[in-house]
Amino acid sequence: MRANGQAEEADLSLDPTTGMLRIRQPLDRESRDKYVLSVEARNGGFVGYCQLELIVEDVNDNTPSFGTSSVRISVPESHPLHVPLYVARATDPDSTPSSPIRYVLGQNSNDLFGIEARTGELYLARRLDYETQQRHGLLIRALDGAGLSANLSLSVEVQDVNDNPPVFERNEYHVEVPEGARLDSQVRKIFITRPSREHLFAEKMRQGSPKKKAASEAGSGGGTRTRTLELEKETEG
Repeated sequence: MRANGQAEEADLSLDPTTGMLRIRQPLDRESRDKYVLSVEARNGGFVGYCQLELIVEDVNDNTPSFGTSSVRISVPESHPLHVPLYVARATDPDSTPSSPIRYVLGQNSNDLFGIEARTGELYLARRLDYETQQRHGLLIRALDGAGLSANLSLSVEVQDVNDNPPVFERNEYHVEVPEGARLDSQVRKIFITRPSREHLFAEKMRQGSPKKKAASEAGSGGGTRTRTLELEKETEG
């Protein structure tokens, strides 16, 4: 008795006396999932043939895998809550895992993020704040039913959004200017600040009536006096 087939001898052997089919080395379904053997049996001058098909059953022995080990994304701080901002995708070469791949966060920066276990959709559970933290590091884990897992490092860069109104250094300014002040003379610098950046504004003087009038406008340097102010003291009597 003997078996004929392509490359069967590397993985399988057939005892010519007993007809026992044995495995020579561990089988790997991911490499080959089926063997087809033609078995020939001789008895004197008689010959018989049969075909033997061997199906390799899958065992969950492979870990899930991501296409890469790390990813960096950029998200505006105004991104809405519970709306996907990234989708993690892992694959498993095993065809029959005991349960589908599920996704969990192994490292969650300040509990700001959440992930859908079935789909791998990452979302915001709390709002981002660029002024508080500009970068967050996450660890996404993909697990199969056997407890085998793969890790993905995710870096989230927070984009600044103009969501903070400017704030004056003071609520009220009092400036005295002599009536003979020269043109283009600096009067006062006014600071307007934001938590994320600081801007310097200059105060310009304009003549709108016989009284002093000040207006703050954006500028690159100090305030300038556009016209000489005529401030006359009223005469009594």
